[in-house]
Amino acid sequence: MDGNVTRLLCRLLALREDPRDPGARNRLQGVADRLLPKGHSADFNQAMMELGALVCRPGRPRCPECPLAEHCEALRRNEALDLPLRKPKPQAPLRVTLVLAVFHGGRLLIRRRAPEGLLGGLWELPGVPAEVGCLGKDGSGTAGLRKLRESLRGVALLERVPRKSVLSVRHTYTHFREELEVFPCRGRPAPGGRSRPEGGELCYRWTDQNDLHEFPITGATRKILELLEPERG
Repeated sequence: MDGNVTRLLCRLLALREDPRDPGARNRLQGVADRLLPKGHSADFNQAMMELGALVCRPGRPRCPECPLAEHCEALRRNEALDLPLRKPKPQAPLRVTLVLAVFHGGRLLIRRRAPEGLLGGLWELPGVPAEVGCLGKDGSGTAGLRKLRESLRGVALLERVPRKSVLSVRHTYTHFREELEVFPCRGRPAPGGRSRPEGGELCYRWTDQNDLHEFPITGATRKILELLEPERG
């Protein structure tokens, strides 16, 4: 059954179920099978599809023109526009990431994601995952900032890290939504100039802000940098 036939049958039966559910789908298929005239399946199927496409339309059904109007339970109940029912899609889960934008003499600290997994090999601003609602009502996140500092141990010495997030950016992926809370600050390379923290696999790099276009960066990072433009330096 295509979408036109499904809609037509849902209205004829006044089916108050989502036709995408297996149980409802099986019931509709059973009705369609019983209606199918032996020896005329091709004509019947074509007629049902055209009736759904041209008359029993999704938004503006032409009920007065429908040859099945006297048999339509949805029309009798004045429910044609309400059917078929569609369950609302579940909202994608929300993930929170605390992000540091570390500036030093016209340069910015970026890191390359691990080659495996989501957005593998792309560059981004350093960040750590956090719990939803981890920030206080004033935007502060002491515990998360401590974790951020630790993630950069051996790579950067941070100065004047704000206690509160100054920017919140939303980014949507296929299976989840991400909220990035951004803390811009100043810093400098740690003694020894490590490109990786001790025991870490992620690669870090100080790069001139004017050269960022040379790096394949994530979409979320691009959003952040565009909004942080006036505060660079």
